[in-house]
Amino acid sequence: MLTLPVEEWIGNAAAVVSGAWGAVTRRAAQSGYSRTAIYQHAERVAQAVASEQASGISYEELRAENERLKAENEALWQAWSETGELSESKQRELASAGSAMGLSLTQIVILLAIVLSSRLVPSRATVGRWVQQSAQQSRGILEVLDRACQRWVLVLCLDEIFFHREPIFMGVEPLSLAWLAAQRGPDRRGKSWCEVIEAWPNLEHVIADGGQGLERGVKLANEAHSQAQEPESDAPATITMGLDVFHTERE
Repeated sequence: MLTLPVEEWIGNAAAVVSGAWGAVTRRAAQSGYSRTAIYQHAERVAQAVASEQASGISYEELRAENERLKAENEALWQAWSETGELSESKQRELASAGSAMGLSLTQIVILLAIVLSSRLVPSRATVGRWVQQSAQQSRGILEVLDRACQRWVLVLCLDEIFFHREPIFMGVEPLSLAWLAAQRGPDRRGKSWCEVIEAWPNLEHVIADGGQGLERGVKLANEAHSQAQEPESDAPATITMGLDVFHTERE
């Protein structure tokens, strides 16, 4: 900020710029400033005029920019302080999202430790409870979404895998590679497969290994479908079936 009146600056500069013999000395006696100070004032006035003529950044513009940067700096510090006090609801949200993306409970705790002070970092057991509670809340929504999406499935790859001799019915949509079914037995008979297949009302084609139980399941599903089908329905009349590439190549 200016500590001198504008008239003083201009008067001191005029004494120097005029070039008249003794002008600086007389100005020093009148104003009370030393000759050195008057020459410094004149230099600063000349610089200000040159800057204005060159269309440079004015003092007011620099001041406004400085105020903007100060406000931005304060906002950043405020945001950082709020991060350190992450609410429990936000911690739960982070834990749920991390689990959905495949992170382990330990990895989630490590991420929380980055943004929280050490005394606020939840334990692995606490994070596990949060994830379990979130899964229970999501189950009802996912069941509704599953039913809404089942009608879009037209082709399925079906097969069984075994855990300790217990069959698990598997279903994968081949274009998206979406895993759509993973049902425990109780056996590989046609009736059990039919219950799995009937979950998709618009299913047109099944790709499988030719197992007898699966073939029987498709046949039973076609029979049930033909009996329940409405005359003007757009659903396919029967579900066709073909061998998968893997088993065909092995044969």
